[in-house]
Amino acid sequence: MKKRISPIFGFPLPYNRTAPSYVENRYRIRGSLTFTKLLEFLPAMIATNISTLLLTTVDGLVAGNLVGADALSSISFFGPIVTLIGAITAIFSTGASTVLSLRIGDADPEGIMRTKKAVKLVTVMAAIAVSVIQIPLVLGIIYSYELSPAMLPLVISYAIGLMISTPFGLVSTIGTYQLQIMGKMKMLMYLSVMEGVLNLVLDMLFTGVLHMGVAGTGYGTAIACAVRCAATVIFLYRKTDIFKSGDAKAGFSDIMEIISKGLPDAAYLLVVALQNYAIIRILFIYLGDSCGSIKAVCTFCYSLTNVLMSSVQGSLRPLMGLMSGAENRRGIRRLMMQGIALIVGLSGILVVLIEAWPGFFYRLHGVTDIPPAGEASLRFYALCITSLGINAVFRMYFTNRGIQRFSTILTLVGNSTMPLFALLLGRYFQPQTIWLSYCFSALLILAVNLAVYGVQVYRDNSTAKDHIRRLYLSVDPGDALEASRMIQDYLTEEGCPLKLARYARLCMEEMVNYSVRASGHNSVENQIMISFSEEEVDFMMLDNGECIVFDEDKEKQRMITDNYTMLKRIARSVQYQYVLNLNHTIVIFS
Repeated sequence: MKKRISPIFGFPLPYNRTAPSYVENRYRIRGSLTFTKLLEFLPAMIATNISTLLLTTVDGLVAGNLVGADALSSISFFGPIVTLIGAITAIFSTGASTVLSLRIGDADPEGIMRTKKAVKLVTVMAAIAVSVIQIPLVLGIIYSYELSPAMLPLVISYAIGLMISTPFGLVSTIGTYQLQIMGKMKMLMYLSVMEGVLNLVLDMLFTGVLHMGVAGTGYGTAIACAVRCAATVIFLYRKTDIFKSGDAKAGFSDIMEIISKGLPDAAYLLVVALQNYAIIRILFIYLGDSCGSIKAVCTFCYSLTNVLMSSVQGSLRPLMGLMSGAENRRGIRRLMMQGIALIVGLSGILVVLIEAWPGFFYRLHGVTDIPPAGEASLRFYALCITSLGINAVFRMYFTNRGIQRFSTILTLVGNSTMPLFALLLGRYFQPQTIWLSYCFSALLILAVNLAVYGVQVYRDNSTAKDHIRRLYLSVDPGDALEASRMIQDYLTEEGCPLKLARYARLCMEEMVNYSVRASGHNSVENQIMISFSEEEVDFMMLDNGECIVFDEDKEKQRMITDNYTMLKRIARSVQYQYVLNLNHTIVIFS
């Protein structure tokens, strides 16, 4: 391996601290492929989350308008309980989707089968466990509020329906994440619309027609959730292979990997649940009974904005897992920044509307007599919303990069500061300033996320394991021949054997040309990563061309060029998947 010499001081430079190569500068990786895919997923995810919003917030809207302010408050008191159960669900749903995405990204068929088996096991065990565990948890939290004799029966009657829905919701949530990573966004949208509309209809029937009160909204949610769960499982079983794990044996390590990957999101939701509980107790001290309706409206506004932010996150999840599995570090960073830009733009519009017309959101819930601190409280709370969305993307990024322990600790420590901020603000300032505690806590976490992200970028650029170098490229079809020559020259200059450099060159030419021939047009987008050392060259390409399958026996998947046969012969391995309507190909030469 040749050593590089500093042009100024003349001493040897570390091998892995080069500036971007002339190849990378000329064929700089573009984000158009992933951004186009994000925009493709986004409409279905927005429709899905709007339907989910109907499921989670329509209870408060129906109860507030048809029953009264006390019913609205009773549902808002149940918020920490919903979040706590959601934290248990997140351990398995987020963990399963992350691990499956990583296995798909690193093209590990055996690992995919083991993960599928492990997901089935944890889904059944978790649904049974949460059904039992939730009973003492829910009742304990409700009675700890020390509610008035009029409010306590309302909260308990609503809780019954929600507890019935919990195991069905867990299975549905895991199924939702499975649909996301498989790119089945339209089916996910249909299922969510069905559930949201059914919940609205049942809530109106039970509460407005049958006069069941706040209990009717709980039962409506339970029935809608059970129907969604059944439909999701049936679709996954009949139309996908997600339940097909063959003879794979899921070990303890596979289950623990799922749990560990789900811990950051679960920790976040757990802390949010504790935060909500603590904030409700603090608000009772400074705002009295009016805090219930304020909390309900604030939660609704966050949920409304979160429709957009969660849609971006759901669109990011499969792509981020795919790139993380392939160790495409620059690609995943670019993808994350695209997601953050979308979150800032989309959520910012709604935050401006909340700040300008806070009274509208109270009247929407049937609250005509707005509490004195109501509008100011909502304005202060809305300041945290965009930061929460950005932190969620960082949490996803760190989990996919394998540093979920840091993300979990930051989530626990950072969010635990919010009750402290609330106590200080309530004691020394006006009661409505308590809602600024959400903003202070979110900004504190964001500052740490940015600092750690900067360290990660520095390490990625300045270190390389075992002197492995990486090139990140996007090559237009018309430039494929010239780019392949430049790649061969660059690899050999950096110490890669000539034979391996030629293999990489050939692979580069054929992969780009094949994507054009198969698609019949020159507008195919791609992202290419070449990892190389003295012993090995790994070529990875992600493109949106027509499906490539290395199976000459199927006419619809026939080869267009015979050079693929040669690639398979000279390569140590060829791994291919058609996932998310993208070709994901990894060719390894040694």
